[in-house]
Amino acid sequence: KIQTDGRCQILPARDAHGRAVICCLEFDLSMLVSEASRRNYFYFCMKLLEDEDVQRNGVVCIRNGREEADDLSMAAWRGLYKCAKLTETIPLCLRGFHFIAENSTVVQHISSFIQLSFTKHVRHRCRTHRGTFMEC
Repeated sequence: KIQTDGRCQILPARDAHGRAVICCLEFDLSMLVSEASRRNYFYFCMKLLEDEDVQRNGVVCIRNGREEADDLSMAAWRGLYKCAKLTETIPLCLRGFHFIAENSTVVQHISSFIQLSFTKHVRHRCRTHRGTFMEC
């Protein structure tokens, strides 16, 4: 469901290090509160693991945060936390997050929140890029 409605897509090209790239556009964080949405996310990630290169090199996630308001609801923060905890249970090697935002301070808070939500055994880089989606 996540991949078929176009919100999260696996890009056909790999990054410079051979990692798969997941691009999430117009993805509402409050959707992750529901059990069904998290189950879809789980199956989406497990589908990625069928590729041997993904098992070896890991994945990178690109998140477009232009539609975020300056204040997220508590449901969105709770969904983000539950998604981070679910990501820890998946044997997917998450190498990095790239957030794209148009001068939004919320994206920096989301970046920090994700880093704090993961435990020590999940190692990734989190970067925030300022500007429009086409500029970044």
